[in-house]
Amino acid sequence: MNVIGQIQTSRGAWLARRDPIRLGSLTLRPSSLEVAGPTETVTLEPRCMKVLVTLCDHLGATVSRDAMIDQCWDGRIVSDAALNRSIAQVRKALALDPALEIETIPRIGYRLKAPADGAAARVAPPPVPEAPRKRTWLFVTAGVAAVSVALLSWLLLPRSEWRGDQVRPAVTDPGVESYPALSPNGDRLAYAKLSPDGRWHLFVKSVDGAQGRQLTATTASDTWPSWRGDGEALAFVRVAGRKCAVVVLDLITSNQTELTSCDPDHIGHPTFAGPERLLYSDALPGTDQHAVYSLSLGDRTARPLSTPPAGAHGDMDPIVSPDGRHVVFRRVQAWGVDFLMVADLAPDGGLANVRALTDDGWKAHGVAWSSDGRAVIYSSNRGGDWGLWLVGVAGGKPQRISLGTTAITKIGGGPDGRLAVETYHARSDLRWLGEGSASVKSVMADVWTLSIGPKGDLAYVSNESGSPELWTQSSDQPTRLTHLKSSYLHDTVWNVAGDGIAFIAVHNRAPQIFMLPLRSGVPVQLTDVPGDKANPAFLTPSRMIWLGRGQHGWRLVTMDTGGKTAPAPQDGLGQDWTALKSGPGSVVGIKSGDPYLYRISLDNGVVRADRTQLQCPDTPFAVAKDGIVVARGTGLVLRRWEGTQHELIRGDDDAQPPAELAVDPKTGRVLAVDRSGNQSDLALMTLSRR
Repeated sequence: MNVIGQIQTSRGAWLARRDPIRLGSLTLRPSSLEVAGPTETVTLEPRCMKVLVTLCDHLGATVSRDAMIDQCWDGRIVSDAALNRSIAQVRKALALDPALEIETIPRIGYRLKAPADGAAARVAPPPVPEAPRKRTWLFVTAGVAAVSVALLSWLLLPRSEWRGDQVRPAVTDPGVESYPALSPNGDRLAYAKLSPDGRWHLFVKSVDGAQGRQLTATTASDTWPSWRGDGEALAFVRVAGRKCAVVVLDLITSNQTELTSCDPDHIGHPTFAGPERLLYSDALPGTDQHAVYSLSLGDRTARPLSTPPAGAHGDMDPIVSPDGRHVVFRRVQAWGVDFLMVADLAPDGGLANVRALTDDGWKAHGVAWSSDGRAVIYSSNRGGDWGLWLVGVAGGKPQRISLGTTAITKIGGGPDGRLAVETYHARSDLRWLGEGSASVKSVMADVWTLSIGPKGDLAYVSNESGSPELWTQSSDQPTRLTHLKSSYLHDTVWNVAGDGIAFIAVHNRAPQIFMLPLRSGVPVQLTDVPGDKANPAFLTPSRMIWLGRGQHGWRLVTMDTGGKTAPAPQDGLGQDWTALKSGPGSVVGIKSGDPYLYRISLDNGVVRADRTQLQCPDTPFAVAKDGIVVARGTGLVLRRWEGTQHELIRGDDDAQPPAELAVDPKTGRVLAVDRSGNQSDLALMTLSRR
């Protein structure tokens, strides 16, 4: 194997001297940090562009990790995580051309692979553009440099109405900080921090200060802080088990007042609409739909304001505009299908002139108002990765205002063009549990919905390449199976024969069920019906079942695996299902308000739902042959169908359990995905019009 162990090149600003490079269908412009594809251009961080150019210079050869660090980090000592993160970001950029691949050579380095006709070649440099206007660059200490470097792409915006003038880290503590909220005058930042015991606590800090001050420290989780207009109080959501409340914290007296109870599964962002009223989202009575509510702080009465469409998940996370005249909220038609809605706040406290700002259905994770109230800023994966977008209150085509590879999720608006953002750095570790356990995969991305087939092959969804895609792994090297670039892909499950994988992906703004035969490698759409879908499973080799969302909730739906017959809703079994899980020989269902699990089966063509003796665990579990395997801290317990239980692995009961479990039908071993390595930091940005 040809391994590049040393690279002879000059250091310094060598990117600025590099000509554009043609790689497959892409054009790399090192001097402007751009990767241009047939339909889209993305901007890389300088370090990531160095990594990409280095791999291009040695296309087809393995570049050792030491050589890569020596070239791209100027020989400085850096952690493996820094190189891994850069490789992950470069892979996301190369997803613009599915034929390109960065191969990991275990314990050695990386190799860039391209088709024979896609070899890297220099192209004539473009005409020199006009000199850009001067920018002010902010340098930070080494302890926070990682966040600053990750966000430098903010300053490299294309010509547009809006631009970023400054970006600087705000909170870079180890772990996860989220739910950023800037005070009305922009001098303080409120946020929530995840503690080691899995609870969220509120903090506040000066935007120029070094340390945050803890505001809450209870046995509950406190999230979604929102400032009152005078900057002297915060509203937030408190959840402790199944108990939920909207709370106001007086920052002068430190008094906390619970205003109203709420549904912990449906509560969303509280926001002040003047000194005497709060808006928030919660469940409509007797349904599982979200709606925007108004809460009077005087008599503490609450009433729903919005009317979501039948079958939709509903209206979530309202945010009142700076002038108090409008409110924006997310209308979630299905998981992965979001529409931004805006409405006027009527004199009687209701909503008037409710209208859609976006109609493309892409996810909208975090939402904020521009400081002048004339536009809405939101984080979305509509460009294939998580970035910031802006749309005017009159509607129109959304404008991307951040480019790059750092995922931006929750955001909070402030005065004078200021914006607080959460920057998300994912890490997922897949490992077998038990004695002699071994790591299967570590990736600087999210991994979800594990499924192990009858032959022991692993399937899962990951956004390692930028957008969520289906991956499989039967040896040391993972393989990406799809290039759908959907807004959401989830719920993988192997068929009974182990030669195909079913999954759900958003297609034309609606979730549909697909089957991917391994032999052809081409996904086949099985459904073409409206409504959200979840948790497909196989009752028999020829019969599938899944959850379909109807007007009154989730119901069981069956269909033949070839998709030749129309889906058949099983309304006689109720519309209060919340989840299905499948494993070796069994499909298990969970119903709302019922503590016990149900085994779903097909009896002479009739779907049965039989209540078991097992209660639904409050920690992750997987279906096994003899019952369910339940995470208990870092340990595992087998709960058998007849009601007995057996400890499989002794662990720390008080530790955080894995995020997901899957059982290998061949060996009975348990695979877990651990997301404890996730890191979220907070940064401050300044936006201005050109």
